[in-house]
This record gives sequence, C-alpha cells and structure tokens, in this order.
Amino acid sequence: MEQKKIINSVNTLDLRNATEESVAEIDEIKNINMLICSKETAHLITRIKVGNLNSTVQVPGDVKQAMGQVTITRDYFKGEETTFLLATGQLIIEPDVVAEDLEAALDGLIVMGQFIYPEHL
Repeated sequence: MEQKKIINSVNTLDLRNATEESVAEIDEIKNINMLICSKETAHLITRIKVGNLNSTVQVPGDVKQAMGQVTITRDYFKGEETTFLLATGQLIIEPDVVAEDLEAALDGLIVMGQFIYPEHL
C-alpha cells in the first residue's frame, strides 16, 4: 500500500489545477495560510484533511496574481484584456486612477493584505 503525503505549513496552496488523483495522494496538510481554488476545483477541498486553514479564496482559473507590494497607476492595465486580480501583500492605487479605469480593467479584485487607495475610489 502506498503511503500518502503529510505536508506541514503551506503559505499558499493553489488548487486551481488540482485533480482528484493529485489530491488523493495527500493524507493531511497541517497548516495552510491561503487556499486558492476555482469553481471547478472547489469540491476538492473536502477531500483534504486540513489541520489549520486561515482563508479560502475562489477565483477564476485565469486570475492574475500579484504578490508583494503592487502599485496600480493609470497605465497598469494598458494593453491588457479585462482581468480578475488577486493581490497578496500590499496593493496601492495611485491618486490619478479613476473609477472608470478600474471598472474597464477589472472583472474582480481580491486583496489579501493591506489595501491603500484614494478616497475618491
């Protein structure tokens, strides 16, 4: 019989590309800070024994991830399709950004950390 994996202390567990088979190989994960899943993989969370879980975030499979300190200026999204942004760390929106810029560029926004934005937004 094959021994299943026991994993300790994971900062970010991304299940967006997980499969039934890959999850079946894991017996337990003892500590997870942030678990990321998509609508298609959310059901896999119940297949994993988890000791401690800080937060769960469900995002589209094609989410744009930004980690650390990220500053959004008026040019940040230029030339890109609309996107869903998951920011972990510090997200700063510059004062010259207007609501219309964000509405045109973002399908959604999740900030896991400090969020600094101008009062007009």
